[in-house]
Amino acid sequence: MSINELIPLCIAVISDWRVIFITVLTIIFIALAKYVQRYRKKPPRVRVKKAEAKAPAEKAAPAEGEAASEDKAAAAK
Repeated sequence: MSINELIPLCIAVISDWRVIFITVLTIIFIALAKYVQRYRKKPPRVRVKKAEAKAPAEKAAPAEGEAASEDKAAAAK
């Protein structure tokens, strides 16, 4: 078989739809395998406890004068 007969045969094999289809599937499979290999879950977020929000709500409502002084003290911190 000479080179003049080999080149058209190679072109015919490469341009066959089955070869193209298998090549595309192989590339997709390799890309999926790389994605799964490198996939890392994000660490879970730390949740802020709501116990601090419940504490002021449980207290009895102070008089208006006392509430204003507490707000100023809290703002100063």
